[in-house]
Amino acid sequence: MAKSKQQEIEKNADAILTGVKPALEMSVPTQGERAGRRRDLTLFELNIDRIRPDPDQVRRANKATDDPEIKELAASIKDKGILQPLDVRYVTNGDYYEIIAGERRFTAARMAGLSAVPVKLLDVSDQEARMIQLIENIHRADLLPTELGAALRVLLKDGQSVQDLARLLRKSKPYIQKALGIAEHLDPKIQAEARQAPERLQSMEHLYQLSKLPNEKQTTIWKQIKEQGLNVREVRQVAGEVNRGDVHTRRHRRGRPAGTKPYAKTFTTKVGAHVTVRFRKSRATKEEVVQALRQAVALVS
Repeated sequence: MAKSKQQEIEKNADAILTGVKPALEMSVPTQGERAGRRRDLTLFELNIDRIRPDPDQVRRANKATDDPEIKELAASIKDKGILQPLDVRYVTNGDYYEIIAGERRFTAARMAGLSAVPVKLLDVSDQEARMIQLIENIHRADLLPTELGAALRVLLKDGQSVQDLARLLRKSKPYIQKALGIAEHLDPKIQAEARQAPERLQSMEHLYQLSKLPNEKQTTIWKQIKEQGLNVREVRQVAGEVNRGDVHTRRHRRGRPAGTKPYAKTFTTKVGAHVTVRFRKSRATKEEVVQALRQAVALVS
């Protein structure tokens, strides 16, 4: 990639991260009430029928019309309007505007019955559009590891290196390499299932450790992760055992890695009784403990 082009992408990335966008070159009043003000011709209101979502958008989650967050956003937009413009680019072949960032706002605006929405027009290439989407989603902590890995693979094919991506996204090289490992080596069926799984099963480390296993072993360990709530250390240990072919230690503990202890918590009541809640898995949430206690009370009653 030409050095000047790379520098342009890095400049745009810095603008996104800092929230400071380059000003347009035009005359600015130096006196009076409008002194120092600069018109931005890229900001305007656009008929909603001329806008289309990007089918290759990096982030795909939480954009359906039946999603509770979208419904809540639609109610807010109906009441207060759209507070932040959508980032769009003009597509000559088709004469429409494609969303770069703001698809959730666009969907909610249609649900709210708006006929037009505020937009910010960007003059960017396909690669720059992907980069903007990637940076915005990563720094809002909205992007799943599977989505991140898929987007990074596209950027690699476009000529970026792992080091380039680490610098642009302000992440470490190991972080980038783990995301790429998930995209390249994790079973596609597991990737699809992980997108719908609870948040605790979507962590980068869980999926990365799983991606290092042979394909024929991934489904079995993924089932263990879901059913037994294995933490990252346990997944790493199971992965090591699988790669060594050391299966007898897992059978000994009904599929759990050797050396891990089941969760147990004891409560002492005012009447001097000791009540212990015990799970087969090594961790349990506060909600799971409360539910277990309630079920125990119901059994006693």
